[in-house]
Amino acid sequence: MFAKRKKLPLSVLMIDIDTFKKINDTYGHFCGDKIIKSLSKVLIENTRGSDFVYRIGGEEFVIIFPDTNINEGEKLAQKIRKVIELLMVSVDELNTLQYTVSIGVSEYNTKKDKSFNDVLLRADNALYVAKEEGRNRVSIL
Repeated sequence: MFAKRKKLPLSVLMIDIDTFKKINDTYGHFCGDKIIKSLSKVLIENTRGSDFVYRIGGEEFVIIFPDTNINEGEKLAQKIRKVIELLMVSVDELNTLQYTVSIGVSEYNTKKDKSFNDVLLRADNALYVAKEEGRNRVSIL
């Protein structure tokens, strides 16, 4: 891994749309798709060209921030969370919908982590903590 070889920081964000199943059940899958597309757009617009944005399944996304320590990663996560919180998505001609995300943040530890999966698992655990603490928040591990 480049970060380990060059001894550079690398932060990972795990992002999940809050109450996505309820959105799909209430407004339908077409609306759910609009929400996912709107989130994708926000993530791309709020990352650098050197960052990596991935949809890893359903309503979950991962962002990899090379050369970014955990404090900077948390700031970026908070910025993304706040942008999404204010976003209005059109459900149909008459209705709009707001949604929120929970975000887990971790940093690759060159001394302890044996693989990228270690940092990804911590970000996932941090996401779980954010959900448990009430959603629409950022948690760090």
